[in-house]
Amino acid sequence: MKIKDYWLEGTKRVPAHDVGGTLAHPRVIVIHYTAGGSLSGAVATLTGAADPKVSAHVVIDKDGTVVQCVGFDRIAYHAGASVWQGRAGVNTFGIGIELVNRGPMCAHVKGHTTPGAVVAPHKHGGPVMEWDPYPDEQLSAAADVCRALIAAYGPMGVVGHDDISPGRKIDPGPAFPASSFVARVLA
Repeated sequence: MKIKDYWLEGTKRVPAHDVGGTLAHPRVIVIHYTAGGSLSGAVATLTGAADPKVSAHVVIDKDGTVVQCVGFDRIAYHAGASVWQGRAGVNTFGIGIELVNRGPMCAHVKGHTTPGAVVAPHKHGGPVMEWDPYPDEQLSAAADVCRALIAAYGPMGVVGHDDISPGRKIDPGPAFPASSFVARVLA
């Protein structure tokens, strides 16, 4: 996967309605979940007029399909109130990747687990929940996008939304294999 003129080559483009100014030097990749179960719903939310202050650079479906909504030279509204390495306003220096995923599906009931669900509390606390899993096809596509970004723009951190907005956001949640994903990106 390669980036040309701020867009991933060979992927579908569905430009967002309105984005911020210039993203001159991206320094961190922020992983999110969509809190929904479909690529079409996520793209509609991120490109529709209902909330012009919600966007992301890339959306990746569970089957690995990649859709780019914002060029990597533009600010996307994905991080909100956020801080990374002491620097506030992550939207101004971060790339947002949304993974199609429901997030928490329901409170865990002992003795009953939804097939395939990851059962865990969030790393920042809260009840034990059942979380929608991330398929390998999706994680592979996300790792490919991250490697392309690092190849194009230099070293970057890879974090979850919950890392830059703890207490406010819980995505990508405990079903996301953060440590092994970062190792996969850097391999």
